[in-house]
Amino acid sequence: MLLILLATCERSLEAFQAADNQIDEEFVVDLERIMARTRRELEAFAKADEPA
Repeated sequence: MLLILLATCERSLEAFQAADNQIDEEFVVDLERIMARTRRELEAFAKADEPA
């Protein structure tokens, strides 16, 4: 689920930028915040799977 969320946020941001749309600054900040948090969560899961 986290990978899907991350990919969706990344593609949404890329699509808005590629279309040269005027993006609401708050929306961009929210997308970037969600992407950063999702990456941290994925890293935490990866670390939890590493052998001790």
